[in-house]
Amino acid sequence: MNIEEIMMVLLGKDDHEAYRLLLQLEEQSTESEVLYDCFDEFLRLLDNPKSLVRTRGFRLICAQAKWDDEKKIDQNLDRILSALNDPKQTAVRQMLAAMKCLAAEKPELNQKISQKLKHMNLLKYSDSMRPLIQKDIEALQQMMYGTDIKRKSLMESEFINLTKENIAQEHLSCIIRSRKLHPGVEAKRAWLSDRLAEGHVFRKLNAKGTVFIEYAPLETAWVPVIGDQYLYLYCLWTSGEYRGKGYGRQLLDYCIEDAKASGKSGICMLGADKQKGWLTDQSFAIKHGFRKVDTAEGGYQLLAYSLDGTVPRFAPSAKAGTISDQQLTIYYDHQCPYVIQAIDTVQNYCTEQKIPVHFIEVKKLKQAKQLPCVFNNWAVFYKGTIQNVNLIVDINVLKRIVRE
Repeated sequence: MNIEEIMMVLLGKDDHEAYRLLLQLEEQSTESEVLYDCFDEFLRLLDNPKSLVRTRGFRLICAQAKWDDEKKIDQNLDRILSALNDPKQTAVRQMLAAMKCLAAEKPELNQKISQKLKHMNLLKYSDSMRPLIQKDIEALQQMMYGTDIKRKSLMESEFINLTKENIAQEHLSCIIRSRKLHPGVEAKRAWLSDRLAEGHVFRKLNAKGTVFIEYAPLETAWVPVIGDQYLYLYCLWTSGEYRGKGYGRQLLDYCIEDAKASGKSGICMLGADKQKGWLTDQSFAIKHGFRKVDTAEGGYQLLAYSLDGTVPRFAPSAKAGTISDQQLTIYYDHQCPYVIQAIDTVQNYCTEQKIPVHFIEVKKLKQAKQLPCVFNNWAVFYKGTIQNVNLIVDINVLKRIVRE
């Protein structure tokens, strides 16, 4: 059935047919996200004058919770929860049952849901039905409490934050070596050790895999971005067998909750008109609430997740993306363990081809804040113009730059 046919049945006069279809759609939603595209239509059902139709819409909205990467439920939560004021007591009981699915899939919303449950007016329902609805509410609250405890316990056991006590022993996710030390990793470890006291966070999966998030208070982040009370997201990365398991979302949620708990104004990150290979997946970030708030030369963007309506900006020096030096010039720091490999790749090629190259290490926070271009850990200039912020580990990338 297409969406028009589905809505025709859900809005139709044959309640038995509509109920059979509702059960089928709920079952389908446990296995596939195909109905998520109908979310807006389901949402509109909440405004229908018939209680049965409103209930169908509510149940189908809850059934889409596991597929809600666009956070449509989060954005419309007040409207969804208001459906619990339905005067039909049987409708309310069905909605409370359906909310178990929503609460299980989106535990980050449980606090707001719990507040709504606490303030529900049950006096309008019959004496016989009121205690049953109260039991439904208590069961849902208990379920949410158990989910929150389990979620926090799982997060604590699955993930590790690097500290001055464990940084010497823990791997850094990007490059994992068990025996021989990797120079890039050790340079990153030294750089990161100095940053931890500044509030820098490196959180990773407790496994030998590339699953981590790295961020810092914007005031101490080594990037030419200015703003008050923001966090700067350097990197959010999952790869290999760990992709598609929700780890990226958990790590981003952790960062957002950290920002809220710390009274921050939001989170920002570097993006581009076209996704850059060495930057965080901006389509994922945009799906979860980040928006473009500033631009810079070279097609670069500053993306922000604002908690209070304020936004950060690129520093004035970074927006032009030009320098007076015409030779190949590379700014770098050791935030990424691949930097040393990239330096060696560029240096070896330039030596062979007799191409002048100037490497400038960013060694201080003040220097980073005044850079003449956008910067995450690496920036390439040629003929006085910013070329990219992608680490050059593929020699063909460098060849294309110096040919231009």
